[in-house]
Amino acid sequence: MPLARKSVWIAAGVLLAAAPAFAGTYLFAEGTRKQLDLRGYDRVQVVPFTDATKPKFDKPEDETEFRAKVAVECQRFAQMISDQLAATKKFGTVTTAPIEGKGLVVGGEILVYKESNVAARYIGLGIGGSEFDAKVEVKDAESGKLLGSMTVEFGSSPIPGATNVVQTAGLLMDSAAQKFRDEMLIAPHAKHREETGRSGRMREKYLSH
Repeated sequence: MPLARKSVWIAAGVLLAAAPAFAGTYLFAEGTRKQLDLRGYDRVQVVPFTDATKPKFDKPEDETEFRAKVAVECQRFAQMISDQLAATKKFGTVTTAPIEGKGLVVGGEILVYKESNVAARYIGLGIGGSEFDAKVEVKDAESGKLLGSMTVEFGSSPIPGATNVVQTAGLLMDSAAQKFRDEMLIAPHAKHREETGRSGRMREKYLSH
């Protein structure tokens, strides 16, 4: 069953989630439907993602231009994740450089990258919307063993007008990085799930004073 896609809404300059978290985007232990447990890990390396997109092109030069763009975004998405994780201050080391010894390696694939023109996004109603999907994997740095993975899928709002115009693929990437950050805080029990996400319930119960 295909996963539902999240739409991202922006109102008065504030980013809001259009829907709650959906099944399939939790960071599960590999081969299970159980939350990945990362207690004992304190160091994280984030590596560039790979391009696994499958768009269709009429002209070879259009595909060449697209692949060059996505190659840059594969690097940028990794940096977004690294920045998000580092900002939490919950890990001793977060880097894009190689690490030695016990630690985690985060990477994966960009599955869908769609950036339409401003005019099409302004029309809205599903015309020219931006999309970003990625599979994010977490591996043990020493053994290379895949510990767990998750899929993130985001799409711009179908509502026409200025709100939809600003919902670029880059903005969707940032939302995806934030979603993964939340899962990485839950996995080592640094946060309760109810503390994370814009639609999380009972967050007040866990707020630090």
